[in-house]
Amino acid sequence: MSRSRRRTSAEVVQPGHLAGELPWTVARDRRQQKPRRIRESADRAAGGAPHGLACPPVRQKLRVAAYAVCVLDGRILLARSPGPGGVPEWVLPGGGMEHGEDPFDTVVREVAEETGYRIDVSGLLGVGSLRLVRRRRRGLFARSVDHHGVQIMYEGNVVGGELRAEVGGSTDLAAWHDLSEVSGLNRVPLVDIALRLWRERPAAGRVPD
Repeated sequence: MSRSRRRTSAEVVQPGHLAGELPWTVARDRRQQKPRRIRESADRAAGGAPHGLACPPVRQKLRVAAYAVCVLDGRILLARSPGPGGVPEWVLPGGGMEHGEDPFDTVVREVAEETGYRIDVSGLLGVGSLRLVRRRRRGLFARSVDHHGVQIMYEGNVVGGELRAEVGGSTDLAAWHDLSEVSGLNRVPLVDIALRLWRERPAAGRVPD
């Protein structure tokens, strides 16, 4: 480079890193400094990284859960859980698998924890899948979570135990509801999907959206 040539930009590096190994390299140009600040403000307002910085990677999270559809005398067993904003919503009894646990054992354990009942699993109704990207934190380097939920739905028959509410768990009430009244409940979409699987019994274990 000629000594007579004026440098207009320089790399800003983080201390302790080599320029070739930097996760982020920022170009500073005095003639464009003000526009860049404007761009950074816009980026922060949008919840992303400043212009010129690499956005943090999206974290992928997989959750596999097992649920039971227990219907007796025209009523279905549901559990109540705090929903978004604290508004209670009704869910199927069930929950996430523990590491190394068989989903068959998961649904038996979860139903007992959330309702007090012992069940006999009489069949596999189907499998659902849900994907949702959520932003967990706000700020300069907010990181999103790409959540993928796999829901295994079984048919269960109550064979023992007594109805009770879960203590110290994700639900606070368990109750039987008439099937004709389910449509009027504040419920998660999985309840409707599970009831369709229970009624229609598709061979593929899946109902159209």
